[in-house]
Amino acid sequence: MFRKYWLIWALALWVSCAPYAGQAKKQIVFNTMKCSLSGKVFANIECRLETRKALSLILTTDELKTADNVVGVFELRLSIYGQTKTITMKKIRLDLCQLRAQRDKKSLMRLFYKGLRTANHNLPDKCPFLRNTTYFMRKVEIDASELPPYLPEYNITFGGRIYANNVLSSELFITGGFCEAEQDCTGQREL
Repeated sequence: MFRKYWLIWALALWVSCAPYAGQAKKQIVFNTMKCSLSGKVFANIECRLETRKALSLILTTDELKTADNVVGVFELRLSIYGQTKTITMKKIRLDLCQLRAQRDKKSLMRLFYKGLRTANHNLPDKCPFLRNTTYFMRKVEIDASELPPYLPEYNITFGGRIYANNVLSSELFITGGFCEAEQDCTGQREL
């Protein structure tokens, strides 16, 4: 009796694993990164791409004020090259003061926090950010293995604002893509 059911269970296992077996590994790459300083909480901001997969952000706080709370509010736009439809996710909130405490289940927020936690950084475990101190986040990489493998390739536009002491302190603008590892991820197809 059990012998005739083992084939059914083996077939069910193979069918459940088959959709993901032949898919290529995906990656998230960055094309451009720009930042600008506004407000008086930060004295300087510098951002740059280290590689196509990693970026850096360096912040220097002002001499007069400590930054009691530092929060990033971002907007993420996903679009497929050549199409006018976009998917927009607004008000993504990243609390830089609670970086180590954030442990979300598999979600978009976990993707960002994991990238920030695994980066080379000297951010404090808790706020305040001290006066006249330079903080850095180097080699921030967003790991695409956290995303479902069936997602299509997207162009990514990531724009946001960093607030310190409830005052707009800086703005970021990042472009990039989510694509297969073997491609150049520019969003353009070869003819």
